[in-house]
Amino acid sequence: MSTSLYERLGNLPYETQVDDTIHSIVKHYKKRAKSGVAKAGTSTIKEDLSNLEWIKHAQDELMDAFLYLERLKKVIQTEEDESGTYDT
Repeated sequence: MSTSLYERLGNLPYETQVDDTIHSIVKHYKKRAKSGVAKAGTSTIKEDLSNLEWIKHAQDELMDAFLYLERLKKVIQTEEDESGTYDT
């Protein structure tokens, strides 16, 4: 059995370990992977999708992310407009 990326990261000397932001992201990926398996009954290892279907899934996810970012941008713009600090 091969060693997972997460296990390899944990075994690195302190000087070469990733920062807190990376640790947080890895934690979120682990949590998402577990919930994905629970929800779909499988992981991205499954082979029942074509490459084009994988691309479509990725596009859908990225479009969702763009919507979330645009919403947050509008909230920040409104807050900054109200306080007079919004620049661009």
